[in-house]
Amino acid sequence: MKILDNCKLIHFIGILGSSMSNLALSTKRMGIFVTGSDKRCDEILTTLQQNDIHAYVGSNTQVVKNADLIVYSSAIPPSDIELSYARSLGKLCISRAEYLSLICKKFKKVIAVSGTHGKSTVTAMLGHLFSDAGLKPFVHVGAKFDHNELFDYNYAIIEACEYKQSFYSLSPDIELILNVEYDHPDCYDSLDSTYKSFNEFSKRIKKGGTLITLDNININVENMYSVPLNARYEDLSQSNGCFTFTPYVLGKRYPKLTLSIPGLHNVTNALFALLVSAIENIDPIVSTKSLSTFKGVDRRFQRFNDINGGKIILDYAHHPTEIKTVISTAKLSSDYVVVYFQPHTYSRTAKLFDEFCYAFDQANEVIIVEEYPARENATMGKSALELANAISNHKKCSYKTLSNAKNHLLTTDNSNKTILILGAGNINDILVR
Repeated sequence: MKILDNCKLIHFIGILGSSMSNLALSTKRMGIFVTGSDKRCDEILTTLQQNDIHAYVGSNTQVVKNADLIVYSSAIPPSDIELSYARSLGKLCISRAEYLSLICKKFKKVIAVSGTHGKSTVTAMLGHLFSDAGLKPFVHVGAKFDHNELFDYNYAIIEACEYKQSFYSLSPDIELILNVEYDHPDCYDSLDSTYKSFNEFSKRIKKGGTLITLDNININVENMYSVPLNARYEDLSQSNGCFTFTPYVLGKRYPKLTLSIPGLHNVTNALFALLVSAIENIDPIVSTKSLSTFKGVDRRFQRFNDINGGKIILDYAHHPTEIKTVISTAKLSSDYVVVYFQPHTYSRTAKLFDEFCYAFDQANEVIIVEEYPARENATMGKSALELANAISNHKKCSYKTLSNAKNHLLTTDNSNKTILILGAGNINDILVR
């Protein structure tokens, strides 16, 4: 905390990442001057510049020289020009996770949301809910989320990611573990090692703190609540994919709630948010009304303008379970679903290959788009083409490059179809006209 108190200028390397850009904006709101660099260019750069952040593409050692603290993302190698130069000057250089931990130390209470799936949505739900309750939280989400309010220093609501054990840097008062599945094969070798990591994270809870999780996750701490034991629903119904239900939280009947975001999985996400709100003594009427107006986060079943008569949905889903969930959600309001999916990294495709092969079974048509390799090369796993060939053995499936996929989307009659654009890479580029 003292480090931040003495900082007048902080430089972010890899600033255009969702988490990094959100941290940069929050840092600016703390009254600290912010600069940042990245190797690529997208619309986030403009957003940062419009908020008086000196963000640019490329490297500038003079900017680094003037910084009091350097924050770098996990994607930045030690050989990076700015990072290596900063270290040669003896500058304090810390990772994104370490910086987030420093920020959290400034707050009276930290709520950390973890899990293989859903953590961005639940973190944003909580941020929206706490704001509507007048609590002015600091909210950090690893996705674009419309939350620009000034915060006080009572609540920090944080998305806690398991990638490279980055959530180990946090020491929350309330910790959520939404679910645990095998993912990130570049840093976990099995489901067992993934469970061990989440179990270790649970040990970071502050003394007297609280863990909230699903009943089927075998982790125990002193103060523990679970869904559906302590938060459940009755009277479930749906219209166009959005569910209405009556929540029961800590034994209390809450007002009936209709969500504005589709999918049965979001009923569970809402129960987690309501359970936290109950623990923090927020009025049930305020909580349910707030969640009914929650519109979601970027690239989570995000609706775009129709293309050639087709309903376009963009989603970040890049794990087999997430893919199945998004398709089943689309099927609630559509008879014909077409999926454009871009595999994310060769290693994930290889490790989860069999699961990927059958993740698309509910779709009517599948188009596998060339992979987003991120930091990997083809020798580290399986390709998108291999996946497409395997799926085509039992399902209507084709393979296309990113440019060909875009052309196919723009020239095909999509009437009466729902088009799902899925993946965590740059597949959203096919929607750029």
